[in-house]
Amino acid sequence: MSPNLLYLHFYMATTLSYSFNLFLDASLLYIESFNDQNSRFISPIITYILNDYNTFTLGAMLTCGSKSSEFGMFSNTYYFNHKLSF
Repeated sequence: MSPNLLYLHFYMATTLSYSFNLFLDASLLYIESFNDQNSRFISPIITYILNDYNTFTLGAMLTCGSKSSEFGMFSNTYYFNHKLSF
């Protein structure tokens, strides 16, 4: 059986977001998995809007828990995204 994120039927999740000003936004996603091996997924994101054409996003997908838990079996991922539109 291949690993996936749907092992357990009981999760708790929350999302927080905040606009610091017209150009800078931040958000946080938190998902907790409840079982004998608790694990969690955390995804912070910071977005900077330079102008109508350029947007920069810096984020992470962080997993915590033992290697045999739902989220613990995946490694952490960090990313940078530049969106150019015209």
